[in-house]
Amino acid sequence: MPVEVLPLVQFLVVAGAILMVTSGLGLLLAGLYPAPYLDSCRALVTRVIGPIIDCSWRSLPARATLLVVRSYQAYVHYWFRQSENNFLVSGMFTGIVLLGIPAGAFFNALRGGSPFLLILLASLVLVFITLTILTETSRLGGLAGLLSIFLFLVLFVFVPGYVFYSLTDRLLNLSVGRAFIGSFLVVPLLYLSAQSSILAISQFFPGRGAGGLRQMKLYLIAFIAALPLAYLLTFGTFLVDQFTDAYKLVPTTWERLMAGVLVLSVSISLTVHTLTRGKRQNAVGVRDLVALSIKVVPIAVACIAVTTGDLHISTVQGLYWRETLDVRLVFWIFFLAFLPTILILLVHGILFLARMISCFFPKSNGVGNHEISRACVLIGSSSASVGVLASVLSAVI
Repeated sequence: MPVEVLPLVQFLVVAGAILMVTSGLGLLLAGLYPAPYLDSCRALVTRVIGPIIDCSWRSLPARATLLVVRSYQAYVHYWFRQSENNFLVSGMFTGIVLLGIPAGAFFNALRGGSPFLLILLASLVLVFITLTILTETSRLGGLAGLLSIFLFLVLFVFVPGYVFYSLTDRLLNLSVGRAFIGSFLVVPLLYLSAQSSILAISQFFPGRGAGGLRQMKLYLIAFIAALPLAYLLTFGTFLVDQFTDAYKLVPTTWERLMAGVLVLSVSISLTVHTLTRGKRQNAVGVRDLVALSIKVVPIAVACIAVTTGDLHISTVQGLYWRETLDVRLVFWIFFLAFLPTILILLVHGILFLARMISCFFPKSNGVGNHEISRACVLIGSSSASVGVLASVLSAVI
């Protein structure tokens, strides 16, 4: 491994070790300390992790894969497909799109900023009034349909996306630490645009068959749902890079941000798709992991080429790389590309170790106030042990 990327690798390993040890000790506390306010945590871990720990060794990989797939599917279902059952979404939309953005656009125009957004919102009010009149009079049904689609796309997708772009542009001009904190304040706008896009896809392509169109629809939904996660993780890597050494590995520019979000979103969606197929086959085989690598690597190479400008095509020499290509930038792109796979393997390792430790614990899954949660103790011990091993690895590096 090149010397330039060793500080980054060491910091990532140390950060992961601290996170695993902290979470492991927290689960140990929840499993051993009979507090009533921890009953829900113990019950959840016992219900989700208990069957995996007590299953046979042969079915353990499939159970671990099923846990990862269902976790991501539950995330997509709760935050992107069932907004009527999630009061946070409606409250977020009301507070941001209907109140926050118009107020911000008004004060921005008063301070001499661009009045574009304020004019657009005023135009949407006129469109809404026209649509209401057409609906009440039952006239020009085709025009009313077009106006409703226009109103939905502009109000639910374009307006949050436009404000998200403007605020992200300001974040990229701040220090890395402030930009990372600000990303948590800006990402709800990206989430609203993504959530509205998924609702539009589900509305206009309601196919439920098993054909290629349905598979493409599911993949597109998984990709869009991964965008907010990829946005936060990309800013997180910017922050990690700030702590490695004085020279910044990845400058906080639009090109780097878009490359990180794109490659990470594609990797998450491809990983979930591969794991879903492996779940149907009762295991994730080497063939599936190789196929995933074959799909991810070209995307990572394309992102490197676009963001650095170091990939050239010549009719004489063909395809070649400049010698000045930053090896650490290449490592950053490939790290983002394989981050979901690394996390999947980590989950498998933690569950495998917990299964080994379970041989020394009696099979008692009580979750009452005066009982020990065996699942919490096992998964907490395993996570803490993996964290300790990771810290030893960082010392070796």
